Amino acid sequence: MNLLFLFMLPLGMFSPFQETLRQILDPFTANWRGEFKVYNFDGKLIDQLEVEQRYVWKGDEQYGVFTERQRNGKVVRARARNYEKDGRLVCEVEKDGGERTVHFGRFEGGALFWYRQTPDGKITESFKERVVKTLAGREYQIDGLGIYKNAGSISILLFEGRYREVK
Repeated sequence: MNLLFLFMLPLGMFSPFQETLRQILDPFTANWRGEFKVYNFDGKLIDQLEVEQRYVWKGDEQYGVFTERQRNGKVVRARARNYEKDGRLVCEVEKDGGERTVHFGRFEGGALFWYRQTPDGKITESFKERVVKTLAGREYQIDGLGIYKNAGSISILLFEGRYREVK
């Protein structure tokens, strides 16, 4: 299964009276390394990836570079661009092979909630991302859910990412 869910910063809906784009995304602007796990809906671990992510600012936009190593040794790379358009945060992600996804969402309660749904409704994903301080340092946490419809069947997956800041 070729999953690249660790790639992007979640997105947000905001207004001039709430947090600015930079305030929302600055906590993620760092180098991160950790694991991303994929579980079946009943909690069975079905995939575990080693992940490295790096986020930087270029002008008013944030850019990310991601590398994930799957258990079978395959390496997937992606790039992300995070920006504000029409009062929304947008995250565009492009993988090695040219596959491109766009994510939207909101900032709420100190966390980024983001989602995407394909036009045909076959893929629905929702994630909560935040950076928290722990005794070991800053940790980037991702928790999510994916619903995938294919040929009359439905798969429900749970996601968990835990990355430590690398200085």
